[in-house]
Amino acid sequence: MGTRKSKCYVNFLGCEKRKLDAQRVINYFRANGYSLASQSADADVVVFLTCAFCDKYENFSIAKLDKIYKQKKHAAPFIVGGCLPAINPDRLKSYPDAIQIQTRELDILDTLLQISVPMSAIGDPNTTIFDQKGSFMPQAAGFKSPAEINYEAAKKGYKIRINWGCLGRCAYCVTRFAEKTLKSKHISEILCEFQQGLDAGFTTFFLTGGDTGAYGLDLGTSIVDLLQQIFAIPGNYTIHFHDFGVHWLCSNFVKLLPLLQANQDKLGCFCFPIQSGSDRILRLMRRSYSAEMLYATLLPLKSLVPSLKLGTHFIVGFPGEADDDFQRTAQLLRDLPFDFVEVYRYKDHVRADSRTLPNKVPDDVILQRNAHLDQIFREKFAS
Repeated sequence: MGTRKSKCYVNFLGCEKRKLDAQRVINYFRANGYSLASQSADADVVVFLTCAFCDKYENFSIAKLDKIYKQKKHAAPFIVGGCLPAINPDRLKSYPDAIQIQTRELDILDTLLQISVPMSAIGDPNTTIFDQKGSFMPQAAGFKSPAEINYEAAKKGYKIRINWGCLGRCAYCVTRFAEKTLKSKHISEILCEFQQGLDAGFTTFFLTGGDTGAYGLDLGTSIVDLLQQIFAIPGNYTIHFHDFGVHWLCSNFVKLLPLLQANQDKLGCFCFPIQSGSDRILRLMRRSYSAEMLYATLLPLKSLVPSLKLGTHFIVGFPGEADDDFQRTAQLLRDLPFDFVEVYRYKDHVRADSRTLPNKVPDDVILQRNAHLDQIFREKFAS
């Protein structure tokens, strides 16, 4: 392998991080003399990066993986990466010849293939061939606010991964088993990528990572330091933040607020996943903030920095979520100035700690609560 006649097929399913990983693998193969096959049947080596965010997306991954596997050449190595090998490898038992690699172990490809350019020489991509091909996840129908439309469009712009992993241990989360603990990219590398994007004519920047709000804590710096240095770069641009842990907003609020106020013209959408408005449920989820903290930060943030668009996630039907807990979430959604909201329906996962919690919420109740939050947001937005 590795000659100019060799072809690779690389595909993915999942988030922007997996999309960037897939593009990095493509760049790696190209650097080693491979051309890109449009389908697995034409490839000499096949790589598919999976999503295992929850059972639903595991099933999407398996369905797509199965199709790719059945079409590939019998002798072509079949490499499965992304989150599934770390989170639920039992789902891959039907593919005994699959070579499994975990999310942060792409350099293992060096030992599997006869190559001359190692993975360590391949930098993080900022754009991908997948950006203009539409969604790789089944998309829910329904209302999307202008802020959400802009946020989704930003994902197809210039992306910068600022870190991997997180410092949390949320009871419902299984992604942490794949993403591992926090590893931040040095500020100098991020600034270099940012400047390269500006030089190439990009004006929309999408900053992504395991928990972007935790940036730098493993390096003795912080998200405040990063933003200060980015905003010092002149230019006409807008920054969007993916999955910014809201507790980091709370703990850094005194420093972040004046920084954001001074750079309002450069702010797009910051997504702060909240999950619940009930302190009792937040404790069960192992989220390190309270509803009071959310009111104390998000209300003044939107009031004093009105150009900033706020996005969030909620989980409905977490084990033990009584009607009173849900009503607190509903009230928080009414009170806080979110510009887009994504609601997830809780379901037990074999690896999630929350699966052992009692008082499961019936599926029909979960559906009702999901619909109720959607309706609250639509009515609030329409008003």
